[in-house]
Amino acid sequence: ELYPLKRQPVEERAPRRRGASGPIQPWPTTFWFVDESLSARIAALEARGWVGRLERRLNADPHALQEAEAAHREAGTERWAALTESDRQLAEERGWQKALRDVGIAGIKSARKVKCLHAQYAHFIGAAVVSPVGRWIGELLDDGMDSKEAPVEERVAAVVDDAPKLGGRDRAHKRGTG
Repeated sequence: ELYPLKRQPVEERAPRRRGASGPIQPWPTTFWFVDESLSARIAALEARGWVGRLERRLNADPHALQEAEAAHREAGTERWAALTESDRQLAEERGWQKALRDVGIAGIKSARKVKCLHAQYAHFIGAAVVSPVGRWIGELLDDGMDSKEAPVEERVAAVVDDAPKLGGRDRAHKRGTG
């Protein structure tokens, strides 16, 4: 579990982010993996297109979307509450409320989006109020989907669903597999 502000020594400072500069920066990712094997398995799910599939599943299920919205709201509330009073004042002075309080899991701005499966699953493991996306990732891992390709019909549907977002070119064409 990470503190909502990241303090870095001078030699490790990242470039400016969300208006932050200096050794202290907002850090909206609360839960983080330390297990390299689990992280690799989740990376395999992402590489196999599960981010888009889970996002479509989420947006097709009104009840799941309500659960996700609640989890994202709670993530921002808990992150803001975790700050010390002086750090909360610093965040307000620097205009970091949006980056810390007003965004969801790992800084996701919309509960309709599935950005990073690592963040969603880490939040599922660590938080009290969780998004169904984290639960679904756990089910995929339990089923070994990180080492399996999606059924052909799912891959074709994903190409058709994503085609308009790519300016008329489908993903199969971009990959040279069409």
